[in-house]
Amino acid sequence: KDLLTDPDYALPVKSSVGRFQPPFGEMYFPERQEDAQGGTPEEPARRIIIYPVDHWKWRYSNMGFRTAPGVLHMHEYYPGHYLERELHGRNPCPLRRRHRDPVHSQGWCFYNEEMPLMLDFPYARGPRAREQVYVNMYQRSLRVLQGIRLLDGQLTVNEALKWLTDRLPPNLGPSLGARPEEAFEETYPVIERGTTDTCMLGLTQIYRLLADRRMQLADRFDFREFHDQFLALGSIPIALSRWEMTGLDD
Repeated sequence: KDLLTDPDYALPVKSSVGRFQPPFGEMYFPERQEDAQGGTPEEPARRIIIYPVDHWKWRYSNMGFRTAPGVLHMHEYYPGHYLERELHGRNPCPLRRRHRDPVHSQGWCFYNEEMPLMLDFPYARGPRAREQVYVNMYQRSLRVLQGIRLLDGQLTVNEALKWLTDRLPPNLGPSLGARPEEAFEETYPVIERGTTDTCMLGLTQIYRLLADRRMQLADRFDFREFHDQFLALGSIPIALSRWEMTGLDD
């Protein structure tokens, strides 16, 4: 609560092991949870569906929240994609309410991955929790380097897959390098969208905005006010958010 105003409409976020259900592909249904008295309905919640341990994605580098919900919880759910969608969908401006900027969205959520480490949140203490978060962050850096080489024609698709596999460690488990399925899932969006990673670009811009605002306000800087204002402006290009928040037009 020192970092962000908690809206009263945001649902609690809970995790549940999912059950794979053919023929729907990668679709998981949470197992029904019943209490000791025979099944009183639970309160409404935003559900994190965790992969079973025998699924290959359990060792997926970018699926840390599937294995330890605290690791990518702040990216995928709160205050990441779940909360930003709720906030932006309620923006009083009709243009800001409808507009979605991918660099803003991914940058904000990626920013929230490292925040619990820097602020020493209880669930992010210990070498394994930090290792998983930094493997995820390392993966975003590799996406940029791989994407530039792939889109520039320096690497073929197969070469790009091997390049990523040889460099990306898994989050958990004894295997060395990313699994082929993970390398493919990380590479095909580069071809599909014709761009590299938006997470790194957004993160860099938010850190610049944060530094500018701290320099302006000095001792008057407040994290909660900064985050509330940033999200209240809507999912617009971060350069425009920076202009509105700081007055800087460079």
